[in-house]
Amino acid sequence: MSYYESMDVVSMVVGAPIRKYDVVHINGGDRLIKPVTDVDAEGICGIAQEAGAVGDTISMAIAGVSKVVCGDEVTRGAQIGSNTVGLVLDLAVGTRMVGIALTSGVENDVIPAIVYIGEKKAAEVAA
Repeated sequence: MSYYESMDVVSMVVGAPIRKYDVVHINGGDRLIKPVTDVDAEGICGIAQEAGAVGDTISMAIAGVSKVVCGDEVTRGAQIGSNTVGLVLDLAVGTRMVGIALTSGVENDVIPAIVYIGEKKAAEVAA
């Protein structure tokens, strides 16, 4: 079974060097994509499907199933967010959701994930 049969992809222009499978955000002013540097950025918009240098046009997954690179331990079935260099990890309070992990992984593993750009995870409420 292939995980990668269904993906919505758009082409975007790169504003800072991007690695394949980086979580990216769009800068509202110049409309260029860059790797995530702020885990709470409102412009987080997808997963780069190829590496690119400044000025290149690359494909970016905005929905469906994409590969992602783990920045730390990731749990199968967990909501995932980005760290400050565009790698995924289990979603933490104060970060924006980028998807759901389809398999578990550890730092630098490439795993499949459902791309779903969501809202920031709210602070957890003490019981």
